[in-house]
Amino acid sequence: MGKPFGELCTCNFIKINLLLGIGTTRPLNKQSETKPSEVIITADIIRELHPDCGLNSRVRTMNHICDLAKTKKFEENAVEAVWKAVDDMLTSEQPPEARHAVLQLLKAIIQGQGERLGPLRAYFFKVIRDYQPCKEDLSDRLEVFKALTENGKDITYLEEDIARFVLLWMDIGLTSDFLHVLVNLVKFNSCYLDQNVSIMVQKICLLCNRTTSSTDIEVAIQVLDAVVCYNCLPSDSLTVFIITLCRTVNVKEFCESCWKRLHNCLTCECLSPQTICCLQDVHGGCTAAERSCVFCWNGTVGRTQTPCSEKYSHSCFAVFPQGKSALCKYTPRFLLI
Repeated sequence: MGKPFGELCTCNFIKINLLLGIGTTRPLNKQSETKPSEVIITADIIRELHPDCGLNSRVRTMNHICDLAKTKKFEENAVEAVWKAVDDMLTSEQPPEARHAVLQLLKAIIQGQGERLGPLRAYFFKVIRDYQPCKEDLSDRLEVFKALTENGKDITYLEEDIARFVLLWMDIGLTSDFLHVLVNLVKFNSCYLDQNVSIMVQKICLLCNRTTSSTDIEVAIQVLDAVVCYNCLPSDSLTVFIITLCRTVNVKEFCESCWKRLHNCLTCECLSPQTICCLQDVHGGCTAAERSCVFCWNGTVGRTQTPCSEKYSHSCFAVFPQGKSALCKYTPRFLLI
């Protein structure tokens, strides 16, 4: 017996609507919408990480877990199980390839598991902070730190120890890569670095004055600028800060950026004409300090001439009488700089 006419029309109407994309479609599984796909780290995988399996087998298994960690979420407690199985490979007695594989695995887990790590972030931070010997595998450890902090922007669970870590790393690996991270640390987390800002500034200025790498100088200046803009330049670092700018301004490619940094310093009122006068009085016997004062005097009156221009010397006469005596005493040396 055929369907009634009314029911037949209703069925056809629904089919047409579905074909045209009108009306209600079948709802998606709520679990598939909200819960990311998880991977189970089986007991067999953990067994393949056991020391008895040999180095090559363990490294191969870690590489496999790396690939899984980047694309899928691990089940609860899986990260702890994996780390417990491989942490013996992160010692100085292990060959470099073993340590490299563990650090790559750690980076992949941090990047892939994200917020799921929770307090484990603090534990992994201590792993790279207390690494022994401390000067080994610096680039790999820095990559883990960058992953852990989103390149210096997020230090959740690391707040208490981050300042000590920065000073430690500046002693063992003050490179342009780390300075890039430090720029973000100062911008986004400056309040946790307050107590060590003075030491940081002095170490960075020392790097600026010693290095021949233009990349190092460029990023170092960016860190100093971040300190002025997002923190506060300590008074005991002011002298070395000005001298560093004064020396770096002679490098053509950094001249404009140094002028900009001085302007930021003046805008933030951490450097005033009175402070500059004091520097000239205290450091009157130091050529670099005298030149720093003249350089800053020029900035205070908004001059745009470069330090080598003819008008540069006249601008400071109009503002500070002390400038005349400084220039008269050190003009031959200035002309050589």
